[in-house]
Amino acid sequence: MRFQWRDGSRVRGITAEAAAKRIEFLRKRLKRDVRPDDILKDAKHADSPLHPAFDWDDSVAAQKWRIHQAGHILMSVEIVPKQGDDEGEPVRAFVRVQRGESKPAYCGIVEAMNDPSIKEQLMRTLESEAKNFADRARRYKRFAKIVEAIDEVVS
Repeated sequence: MRFQWRDGSRVRGITAEAAAKRIEFLRKRLKRDVRPDDILKDAKHADSPLHPAFDWDDSVAAQKWRIHQAGHILMSVEIVPKQGDDEGEPVRAFVRVQRGESKPAYCGIVEAMNDPSIKEQLMRTLESEAKNFADRARRYKRFAKIVEAIDEVVS
């Protein structure tokens, strides 16, 4: 079996092969499935192959964690339809957009849907996510109809 990091992965300091090998070692040693805290406990040891994948400078790690939390806030706020409104389910209030050469950022969904270029960007992102799901789901007969429908819409 060969391993690689998923596209967009930010893991540094270790190959996917080395990480997978160590995780499998831990699973066998623990005689159970591995949890993230098992990996962290192992990685704390400087001789662990997983050690270089972590930020051990607490001030750097704390800043990265707070940025992660801020992103979680942005991705968790939803707009709730007015009571009695038949507009459907709650939707994310803020969406990730790319404007020109700037770093990706978040704007309000209403603004995004009123800007034709941003709306198109969001539709392309959804199509890409749907294709990625279909690629994973196509391995299972159970999802054949869903995959077929996705292929019809995004082809």
